[in-house]
Parts: sequence; structure tokens; C-alpha cells
Amino acid sequence: MSGETIFTLGYGDITPDSFPGKFLAVVEAGLGFGFMAVIIGYLPVLYQSFSRREQTIALLDGRAGSPPTAAEFVRRLGVTGACGELERMLPEWELWCAELLESHLSFPVLGFYRSQHDNQSWLATLAMILDVSALLVITGGAEYRRRAELTFAMARHASVDLCLVLWLPPGENSVERLTANEAQQLLALRMNSEPSPEQIERLNELRALYEPFVQALAEFFQFRLPRFVPDRSAPDNWQTSPWSKRAPGLTDLANLDGDEESHFG
Repeated sequence: MSGETIFTLGYGDITPDSFPGKFLAVVEAGLGFGFMAVIIGYLPVLYQSFSRREQTIALLDGRAGSPPTAAEFVRRLGVTGACGELERMLPEWELWCAELLESHLSFPVLGFYRSQHDNQSWLATLAMILDVSALLVITGGAEYRRRAELTFAMARHASVDLCLVLWLPPGENSVERLTANEAQQLLALRMNSEPSPEQIERLNELRALYEPFVQALAEFFQFRLPRFVPDRSAPDNWQTSPWSKRAPGLTDLANLDGDEESHFG
């Protein structure tokens, strides 16, 4: 009867003939309108949350590569004298992680909403924020360290609580995200000096606080979790186009070993 009414068929071959039947028909009709109103109001909320989430992901394209990695971000913007870019990004990341936590706990289905590019995702961004924050907790000066600790705390909170709401136990990395040699080179790049064994150990301790959780999320959502250091040099998304050759870059791609590949090549 409800289907005939909603789709304006109006056969009228089913009609209640008792008071309880008529009462239930009226309740069912009212619930139908309420259900449609909830669905119509639900979709814009999801889209707004998705749109806010993707803004920060898009901004990292030119700052940390695609997919974003801690090594690329530190090489491009995390060195001394980077015009305050790093100091400005940390508060924004903290707010992004807080919004991610609130929206994805309230609407877990948002986790399945993919980014527009295959090499970008909200989980890769969350992992990169944790990676960079962990580096700054160890190597940052007084003006960065406390801010990095707050950002790290918020990002880890998001990863742990998302695992809780999805009933995911901590996972194990199938591929080592940061080797001992890469850790030494990455810390040296940030500090302009050789890191101590204590600093490398501290970095491994911080990694152990969040990597099992982001790995569990990656396995659940079938994302490929990026490493600290990009596996290979690749152009950013903004530099590529199906109608032309690779666009000139603002920065050269270079790995930690010093091998360079120019975007003009």
C-alpha cells in the first residue's frame, strides 16, 4: 500500500477495514516520510564532512608528494628557515585530525569514501602527520616540539579510536616502513648533524605507539600505507595531465641518497 502511494500508482486494492489496521497504516505512512527526510538530510552532512577532509589531503600534494611521505615533506618544507610553513601546518593538522576523529566516529561509512586520486587517501595523510610529528618531537626546537607533541597526540587518538569503533586489533607491518639506515639519514636531514642512537631509539618508540593501529586500518580499508621514504621518485598529481607532458615542478624530486630527477626532464 505504501509503495502504491509513493509511486502514485493508486490501485487501491489494499485498504485496512479495522481501526488497528487504519492506525498502523497512518503510522507507517508517517514513518515513511520521516525516513525519507533523514536520508535527504544525511547525505549533505556526509558530503560536507568528506569535503572538509579532502581539503588538507589536496594541500599536501605539492608539500609532501603523492602519496604524501614524511621524507618528502621534511625535504621540501621541514628544514630550517622554511618561512614558517611547518609552524603553520601543525595546528591545521591537529584540527584536521580532530575533525577526522569526530566525523568518522559519528559516520564510520566516511572511511570508505575514497579520495579523487588513487595515490591519495585520508589514511595516508593521517600516517604522514604522525610520521612528521614524531620526527619533530625528537628534532624540533622549542618552538616546534610542544606543538608537534599536541599534533601527535591528536593524530594517535584518532587512529586508536577508529580501530576501537571498527573492532580492529593492532596489526603488524608486512613491509618495514623505515629502515635503520633511512632513519639515520632522515634525522640527519632534519638536524643537519648525525643523530644519536638514543634519538633513533626514541623515534622507534614513537612509531610503535601508532603504526600497529594505522596498519590495522590500512588492512581493513584496503589502502596501501606509504612508507616514511617514498619507494621511488614520482611527479605530484598537479604536475600530470592526460593531454600534455609532465609540468615543470616547484621543487626537484630527490631521495635521501642524493639521486635527483628533475621535473623538467
